[in-house]
Amino acid sequence: MRTLKEILCLKHEGGMGVRAIARCLGLSHRTVIDYLRRARDAALSWPLLEGITE
Repeated sequence: MRTLKEILCLKHEGGMGVRAIARCLGLSHRTVIDYLRRARDAALSWPLLEGITE
């Protein structure tokens, strides 16, 4: 969950692209794309709702 939070924060607050996020977090760009797709499919938005825990 922590990685997802970091990705969403960098994407929405930092305005970073997928490849920049991947470099920043040491992930592949495909992994970042997959996290973002899963967040979208789960209807998660940023900021995350309070009460969502890791």
